[in-house]
Amino acid sequence: MSRFKAKNIPDENGVLVETLIPFTEEEELAQNAKEATWEEEKPTRFMTRLRIERNALLASSDWTQYNDSPLTNENKASWAKHRQELRDLPAVTTDPADPTWPKAPE
Repeated sequence: MSRFKAKNIPDENGVLVETLIPFTEEEELAQNAKEATWEEEKPTRFMTRLRIERNALLASSDWTQYNDSPLTNENKASWAKHRQELRDLPAVTTDPADPTWPKAPE
């Protein structure tokens, strides 16, 4: 696959015109290496995104476990179970790109 880079080159009137220049062989190899690394790191990026989203859900449900929470003991226990499922999610997820998120109690 041949790639191109854009370069501004002056035309006959001195006006810069964006022109596509083919990659050199070295640039082609360097770009291939970057793309291979990006692909290899995809699972790590997905797991990082999962943990960030999970942490936000945990933080937004902290109030459910406070001593002065308005929830009943039964509801509080349901939320505690849900929060544990969220904490366990990274360990039990087989596809971090498409995790199955536990449903929050109502």
